[in-house]
Amino acid sequence: MSYTIGTRVGAICDADDHEVRLYGYGVYDGYFIPPPEILFLGAPIAHENPRITLDDGKVVWGCECWWGAEERIKSMIGSRKVVLVDIEDHRAESQRAE
Repeated sequence: MSYTIGTRVGAICDADDHEVRLYGYGVYDGYFIPPPEILFLGAPIAHENPRITLDDGKVVWGCECWWGAEERIKSMIGSRKVVLVDIEDHRAESQRAE
């Protein structure tokens, strides 16, 4: 699916049948090369990736989440419990686990 820059989107960390861990909602910025500290499978990403600026001003990259149009994400969540996850805290935890 193609998104227009500025489209409202949501970014999910992970989910199960009962709970969705959500980074939040924000806007799709387009494709950019992530900074070297953003890792995918333990390595920096050397190619363009979708960038999402969340409403709190933090940035999450497409390789770090499941993302899509805001209304689609809300529909996918349905009645499941939503737990907000801070992307920066999650990155730090992931790096400590490696």
